[in-house]
Amino acid sequence: MGSPHPGLVRMTLASGFLGTEIGSVDRALNEPSAERHLHSSSDKLRELQQTFLGRLSERYDELEACLTAFLEDGEEHQLSEFRRQAHNLGGSCGSYGYSEVGRVAQALEHVASNWRAGEEVDPRLARRLLGLMRREIYEAEQASPRRAAPGVQSALPAAGSVAVYLLEDEPEMAELVAEQLQPYGYAVTPFSDSASLLEAVRSHPPSALIFDVRLSGTERGPATARRLPLDVRKSVPIVFLSAHRDLDSRVEAVRAGAAAYLTKPPNITEIVDLLDRVTRNRQADPYRVLVVDDMVSTAKLYAAALEDGGMVTRVAGDARQAMAAIDDFGPEIILLDLYMPEISGDELAQVIRQYPSLLPIPIVFISAEHDEPTQIAALDHGGDAFITKPVDLDHLTASVRVRAQRYRTLRSSMQRDGLTGLLNHRHAKESLEAELARARRTGSPLSVAMLDIDHFKDVNDTHGHPVGDQVIRSLARILTQRLRRSDVIGRYGGEEFIVLLPDTPGDHAATVLDELRQSFSVLTHQGTEGSFSCSLSCGVTEALPESDGVDSVIARADQALYRAKQEGRDRVERS
Repeated sequence: MGSPHPGLVRMTLASGFLGTEIGSVDRALNEPSAERHLHSSSDKLRELQQTFLGRLSERYDELEACLTAFLEDGEEHQLSEFRRQAHNLGGSCGSYGYSEVGRVAQALEHVASNWRAGEEVDPRLARRLLGLMRREIYEAEQASPRRAAPGVQSALPAAGSVAVYLLEDEPEMAELVAEQLQPYGYAVTPFSDSASLLEAVRSHPPSALIFDVRLSGTERGPATARRLPLDVRKSVPIVFLSAHRDLDSRVEAVRAGAAAYLTKPPNITEIVDLLDRVTRNRQADPYRVLVVDDMVSTAKLYAAALEDGGMVTRVAGDARQAMAAIDDFGPEIILLDLYMPEISGDELAQVIRQYPSLLPIPIVFISAEHDEPTQIAALDHGGDAFITKPVDLDHLTASVRVRAQRYRTLRSSMQRDGLTGLLNHRHAKESLEAELARARRTGSPLSVAMLDIDHFKDVNDTHGHPVGDQVIRSLARILTQRLRRSDVIGRYGGEEFIVLLPDTPGDHAATVLDELRQSFSVLTHQGTEGSFSCSLSCGVTEALPESDGVDSVIARADQALYRAKQEGRDRVERS
């Protein structure tokens, strides 16, 4: 469906009346839309778009009837209903790819905002806008392809999804948001009225709430937010979604406790980025602390205090147990007794510092030793701090938390890719080396996958590199949310990713990656030339720990990826 020619729009509106109003409407009609057509490979999304289009004529008739009723009777409730219907139509059309219809609806709402019940109004501009809307709907219906047959849906389960409640009285908008957030790991439950949402919140609070600012009926989204239980208002972030960009609506949302305010038509990437930010902070992994002390009762006392502080601990009674725990547990800080039999604490610290990968881990000595030169010598042997016994447990917990947080931040900056937050190339390969060693030691299977976004150069050439970065982040988010915490994900370079799946045979890994492939393909991205979707290709191999090195297992996964590209892309191949 083509955009109405600006000259034609101006001819339609130009008759010398309501000059100021015409200028505002003209600007609204020619404002660039946030979305064009919904070009998605998702059968479900296409079905939603077709359903919405099928109802557009009906909604047009309702809008026209509402205008006629107001012009005949001049009642306030009739005017309010006309504004509401125009507002809802303006907010939802762009999301389904019918931006031209949406802009006309927004112009109608603007015209009606200047009317007053009981006063004589000039309906000519509204009538002409309705005529323009009718023509745009007709063109959309003529240009629409026949509904495609249902295809394969993502087999990924909803288990583990983050619960989000959506208060939205537009069913099509609610279904669209829910459908597009699902592949990112968010299970959206839509509510059309405040009462049912409040009842659900009291029994099962979600991880986040999304409210439309202006609902039909008497209650607005901010009013509903203020009726939430106090503990929910304090702990659950509230995101407001509205077609209104004015200051008053934003201030109203702020006063109701808004964590953010997003405008319609909704940009799904913005919503996901926001939900990731406000929900992931509360789901951060606890700090891992290794306590090494030959007095096991003392070590357990420290561990109990740290666990009360929200950390996870591992206790080792000697140096050999400590080295095994470092390899298996991956501590972010080590508490180390200075005096232990057979191998002392400062000797163990020196051994730990011989491993380059362990150099950044903080080591805190704990000892009854008060001799300052002895303490300094211990620090020279690899320690970062010295705490003397008897230990104040509150001080210990605070000190450990600060150092573990600093270590995690430092490690992230060194190991993580700046765009995606995934492991960078070097540290992904180091992780593979460690996983191969673990597989040799335990005899458990290890699968390795290489993934690549199909035709990614076309995305950059068509929409620009910022949009390409957005697509890369989307895939990174899918991988992070859908894979296990024990799986290792890295950005290998450009649009290529590497995934390590410990304790996973090759056939099962291929099934998991194929589900991820399907999930990624249904995502809708917003580009400079409209909405679009992407696919990925993947190669999977099962490592042979006794004979494989890092390079050989990556080479086999790469060969399988190349075969997936040769066979037509958008597929998973095993080596």
